Amino acid sequence: MRTPIHCVLAATALVCFLLLAPQSAHAQLIPPPVQSTQSQQDANLEEFLTKRLRAVNDDQRTYVRTVIALINDKKLDLKLVLSIERYAQRKSSLFPLPFFERALKVEAGKRGVSVPTIREMVATRSPLGPPPRSPYDTRITR
Repeated sequence: MRTPIHCVLAATALVCFLLLAPQSAHAQLIPPPVQSTQSQQDANLEEFLTKRLRAVNDDQRTYVRTVIALINDKKLDLKLVLSIERYAQRKSSLFPLPFFERALKVEAGKRGVSVPTIREMVATRSPLGPPPRSPYDTRITR
């Protein structure tokens, strides 16, 4: 003889089975795989490194793009750059870019590749030299 609790448990099990049972295969639409281009991969890598290294200003983002250009030119290995990024994250998760920059310069130097620092890039950025001084600058003699 069945008790009411057995009936409730059986009904609950039936409802759970119907709700959790897989749907028919024809209703599931799987998009075809999309072939990613080199520019999409570069954009993804640039976005990844920019966010993970916390590159916030233009000079830092330019440095990240320079590193990606070295990867595309086959001067640096992608695995090396990603492993150095993980190292920099372990050293300082708040601002890992200085650790990344220093470690990449050392490791790239071991492989014979010259990677400029952010400071070197800023110093050589403008072919016109330093920006013009203000007319109210005290260093200007009249």
